[in-house]
Amino acid sequence: MRQSIIGLLTGLWIILSFYSAYADDPLFAAKVDYPVGAAPYSIFSADLDGDDDYDLITANYGSSNVSVLKNNGDGTFAADVVYSVGSSPTSVFSINFDYDDDCDLAVANFGSDNISILTNYGDGTFAAPANYDAGDYPYSVFSTDFNGDGFNDLAVAHGGTGSVTWMLNTCPEFGCGLAGPVYIYMGGAPVSIFAADFDNDTDQDLVVAHDEYSGHVSVFKNNGNGTFASALHYEAGIYSVSVFSADLDGDTDFDLAVANCGSSPDYIGGVLILKNNGNGTFAPATYYSAGSGPWSVFSADFDGDEDYDLALADSIDDVVLILKNNGNGSFAPADIYGVGENPVSVCSADFDGDGDYDLATANLYDNNVSVLINLSGPYYICGDFDGQPGINILDVVHLINYIYKNGAEPIPLEAAEMDGLPGINILDVVRLINYLYKNGPEPDCP
Repeated sequence: MRQSIIGLLTGLWIILSFYSAYADDPLFAAKVDYPVGAAPYSIFSADLDGDDDYDLITANYGSSNVSVLKNNGDGTFAADVVYSVGSSPTSVFSINFDYDDDCDLAVANFGSDNISILTNYGDGTFAAPANYDAGDYPYSVFSTDFNGDGFNDLAVAHGGTGSVTWMLNTCPEFGCGLAGPVYIYMGGAPVSIFAADFDNDTDQDLVVAHDEYSGHVSVFKNNGNGTFASALHYEAGIYSVSVFSADLDGDTDFDLAVANCGSSPDYIGGVLILKNNGNGTFAPATYYSAGSGPWSVFSADFDGDEDYDLALADSIDDVVLILKNNGNGSFAPADIYGVGENPVSVCSADFDGDGDYDLATANLYDNNVSVLINLSGPYYICGDFDGQPGINILDVVHLINYIYKNGAEPIPLEAAEMDGLPGINILDVVRLINYLYKNGPEPDCP
């Protein structure tokens, strides 16, 4: 059996051997840029057209519109289609507002003091916006079901006014729309808002990051009916411009990551981690260096090790920084990847459908977005020619290490499931060799 496998894999050696240094390879490919409207200030990803891949949306501050970039199905994107909204939009969010099984758009229009809701026709095209008064200077939007009625509501951070509002969805009694805003004054200049169940009582709480040297983030616990208790304030650096929540330390509650763009003897560009005590209160922040001007933070499992890593868009250095989680909510020094000029927003989704998290940034000065495809795997080759599980490159790497580099023997050898993913099917390897070297038929990829 061993000799047969050696013969089958010899032809693949040159092509695949570089994967044996996989751990040292870059996590992301070089950026690919796509034009959008003027001064894109916010980026979001959702499946807008119902084809099971993730599209992109940007809010374009300089052209008062949004750009929709549909995914071609492989992690590349079609030219943007633009839709007019209010003046100077600074934030976009996508969720199902009208309960017709597709993702609509909510846009915060900083210049016209309103919110635009663009209803999806079901194919990733959108109706003209319905505009709702939202108070002065709406800067950041987030949507989820705050009052537990099954319909998605909206929360808004108002930069420059020191207030936060929430707007309940009027479905179903009055048709789907937004009720008038309810205000909470909190001081500072709230510029980023996020919702999660911080205190494990099954409703959605709010966290808000402030800029203008207020030195804290504010947490509003949900009273259970879509109203909120007074804010609890936590120190979070000097110039906190973006907040994201995820279970960073693996204890099943939601922690906070805060991008900090300010400078002082203590904080010179970085990210602060506030771990949840388990009851919706938070421990003092731990600081990690992260470039010169991190302006946006996002969390996902970028390296496939089942914990949440961090991505930060650095608006000064024109890079995106990846801080890998050590598995306990502490983070390794940043890896750096180039993007466009002045990236001010970052998001992540599996754009190319290979099971890992890719990245996209909105680049304010370049009028484009940068897409970075994740190289970490699971690296499936479309090899299901015989109806059996396809080839997994990491399994091939482990098998090559066994045959050529005295690596550990697979148990059983025929399965080679050393990474917990589908094993190698030898017939697929044979057909791949035939395709690469003997003019065999091309893999019939889905």
